[in-house]
Amino acid sequence: MTPLRQVLTFKLGLEITAARETVSPRCRLDRRAAHELGCRPGVAAFRSDRVSVGLDGTRSSTTASSSRATASASPAP
Repeated sequence: MTPLRQVLTFKLGLEITAARETVSPRCRLDRRAAHELGCRPGVAAFRSDRVSVGLDGTRSSTTASSSRATASASPAP
């Protein structure tokens, strides 16, 4: 799998100088996300929001994703 940073640089010529990610535990899946993950709406999940910043300080890429929470998924100590 190719890292997003490399894809943005190679395909679009965007140089990423900084990035941040916020993970939100204990969210509930909406209908669309549940369908994509093959489960029912309202199931416990984690949400990850990522922002990449370019050379001039503007946002180059913003992505969000949801992951279904499982019994084996536990927060770091």
